[in-house]
Amino acid sequence: TKEQQIIEDSDATDAKFRRITEITILTVQLIVEFAKQLSGFDQLLREDQIALLKACSSEVMMLRTARKYDAETESIVFADEQRYTRDSYNMAGMGDNIEDLFRFCRHMFDMKVNNAEYALLTAIVIFS
Repeated sequence: TKEQQIIEDSDATDAKFRRITEITILTVQLIVEFAKQLSGFDQLLREDQIALLKACSSEVMMLRTARKYDAETESIVFADEQRYTRDSYNMAGMGDNIEDLFRFCRHMFDMKVNNAEYALLTAIVIFS
């Protein structure tokens, strides 16, 4: 029935949203661990560390996402090897800025940025 389909679609949307949220939380934890390894970061006051991390979180998330971009499938492949396409984000109700994110990922891919360069860019973003 139509009502049953609506419930199934809602469950699928909720599941996608939950999974993307879980991945985001794990990514934030990885960003914090990365920052702790940066020379001088541990010498900052805790409040300053937190302020820097809050200020850079969106940009660092974009860099980490771009690093996981697969141009062949136009998807983002996270640690669980699950591919997230534009449709995945739209289905999860997170499609507002998804075109900008995928365009950024594509540009980073086209520039052939390697892991060392991503690490340097991330460090610059954290401290700026």
